[in-house]
Amino acid sequence: MDNKTEVLKLREKYRQQYVNLDKTGFNASGLFVEATRNKLLDMKDSSGGRQYRFWHKNRKRIKTALIDLQLFLEIANEKNVNQVFNEETLQPFVGALLYRYKYNSTKSKIAQLFIEIGFSYLYHANRGVLTPSQRRAIEDASSLSKQLTFLTLPEEEREKYKIRFRFPLA
Repeated sequence: MDNKTEVLKLREKYRQQYVNLDKTGFNASGLFVEATRNKLLDMKDSSGGRQYRFWHKNRKRIKTALIDLQLFLEIANEKNVNQVFNEETLQPFVGALLYRYKYNSTKSKIAQLFIEIGFSYLYHANRGVLTPSQRRAIEDASSLSKQLTFLTLPEEEREKYKIRFRFPLA
């Protein structure tokens, strides 16, 4: 598939998501205005000097938006949080985050972070009803996620990772 066809498919995919959100389509307000969305789609997979300012500005904007999301999570009531953050809204985001590019240590560490925090949440949410074997299974799964992440690390990062997470390697 050529780049133009891929851009058209992406444009339609995201237009449909915006329409599903509030029926205004690509004009829906959000992190990006319509012009920025169009420029992002037109710049798919591009980088270089001419685009440096654009990417720099948008990286900063997205980092700020992540802080805003954290603020929302800490201030909003549970009903509002659940309406925004749920399996339906997060699955495409997490999928794009982890699978957009080839496997690498950064993505592995992010996946491991999701697993670690997720198991910690599930452990504490079910602490009173977990059997000893279920507790061990959670610990084993957490340890396995660390070991799998370790395997994706470049040699120079492995020593630091072993110390940081203190897990036994066979």
